[in-house]
Amino acid sequence: MNPSLELTKQGLCEFCKKPTEHGPWTDEQLAQVIADIGCDLNDFADHCDDCFVVYVGMGDVEYAQKLITRPMTLTRPEHLAQLKHMKFMAAGKALQDFREKHGAVYRHMPESIPLFNELLEHAPPEVVKAFNDKAKELNLIPETKFVNDAGEPVYSAEQIAETLGVPVEQVEKDIREKFGHRLEAGNVHQVQ
Repeated sequence: MNPSLELTKQGLCEFCKKPTEHGPWTDEQLAQVIADIGCDLNDFADHCDDCFVVYVGMGDVEYAQKLITRPMTLTRPEHLAQLKHMKFMAAGKALQDFREKHGAVYRHMPESIPLFNELLEHAPPEVVKAFNDKAKELNLIPETKFVNDAGEPVYSAEQIAETLGVPVEQVEKDIREKFGHRLEAGNVHQVQ
């Protein structure tokens, strides 16, 4: 018998060894659960709600809650700040692994685009600010001449091309390829 199953029978979390919400389990209960979810008995393990969020829900409390039918009880509030950014950390790890596998050319490979987008999508506000501050310091961001309805900067392809010293056509192509699915349409206003 695998050690995780033995812990499950005792009503203990596979990872932290603390009591779970549903154990201990009898052999009959385990057989019923295994039949319901369709997995092998030796692959089954139980988790406390905190570890379930971290390891199964990948740090996303809302996503983890959708996977179970009862309300979760998180008992380690010190982990909640970490949990909010675990998707960012996971995306960073995936991008790092991709870079290690493919070397310096990874940036030009189409497979890197969704990895980078995932990283940006889940970046904590302080990381986004640090990225922006560094980009401004390196003169990689044009002067803000336009904003959207939320007051966020919006840059034209011409501004980006001029700042980076590349042809406008190249910027337009890169925008379509790398960000086409994420571009938001909306109102653009000139900064007064």
